[in-house]
Amino acid sequence: MLRLHVTCLLVLASLIAAGEIPKEEAPALPAAATPAPQRVVNTGWLKAVETFAQSRGMAVADVGAGPIRARLLGGAAYPEVEKALELGCQTLQGLEVWSGKNSVFLAEKPAEDEILWLVVFPTADAYTGWIDFLQAKKITAFTDAGLTKKTSGFPGARTLFVKAEAVKLIPLHYAVYGASCLSLDAFYAARGKNRTPPWIREGCLSEMQRLLCGGTIRSTTIAYELGTEPVLAEGWGKEVAKLIRSNDKRAVSMSEIMRTSLDALAPVYYYQMWSGFTYVRGLCGATKGPKNKFLALLEATAAGTASDSAVKQVLGRVDPALSGGWREWAMTTGAK
Repeated sequence: MLRLHVTCLLVLASLIAAGEIPKEEAPALPAAATPAPQRVVNTGWLKAVETFAQSRGMAVADVGAGPIRARLLGGAAYPEVEKALELGCQTLQGLEVWSGKNSVFLAEKPAEDEILWLVVFPTADAYTGWIDFLQAKKITAFTDAGLTKKTSGFPGARTLFVKAEAVKLIPLHYAVYGASCLSLDAFYAARGKNRTPPWIREGCLSEMQRLLCGGTIRSTTIAYELGTEPVLAEGWGKEVAKLIRSNDKRAVSMSEIMRTSLDALAPVYYYQMWSGFTYVRGLCGATKGPKNKFLALLEATAAGTASDSAVKQVLGRVDPALSGGWREWAMTTGAK
């Protein structure tokens, strides 16, 4: 079903080309022993979905046979689902290239319990009922269940639960978002209790959307869903360049980008987060094998190292020189 033999080659070529941003080489990393990752599986969440669907008399229809699939409940619709899953697969292929092709994000033959699933609920009522079900069964605890009910979706282990009305708005972007975020979250969960740093999580998904969705980036924040934030038809490059050139007081340093949380974050800070990530990932290069520096950055932050310290450890870069290099890049190569 997924016609990947041509499209993945084209996408991989663009991702490798993106690795030349910028062309500086970072110092070699010393080998470091790390604990073996634990397996993160989807089985518990999928079993809960089956139980919930049965309790509501909802039919379950699965779509796809690749590393990312869709599970449609109660006749829920997912527009362009085959193309969306194809882009999800290409997202995983891209993460593999960035991290040195170490089968970290995409195994040659993924185990069934490591497949990523986009679980789509037919109505807002079914979605909120699912959240109530999870709470009643004590399957998970929500920091703010009321807020979660207002959002378009939320993740479990290798599973993303989403309202059909949200998928309808951005079906292709949502698959890229799901593939990027779920795979990164599983990577971090396998290595301990530390969550994916926001600048890495947001940076990966935005860059993948930019590369795979015609240059546009659609986040899944409430502001985007309500239409109060613009679609970036040409990505974030020009916006960030203009911000820096004008000495806007909202311009931040790389250290600030790496410490930023997502609480009530205005679009201008998202743009800088996305830009800063792309610059740092470019510095990492795309070396194949276990010495890949982007993989080393992910592993360091997963082990609990603060992002700015991890960048220093892996790339030998610190502020203010790091921010100076990013700003120069953002006003030239990054603005294209």
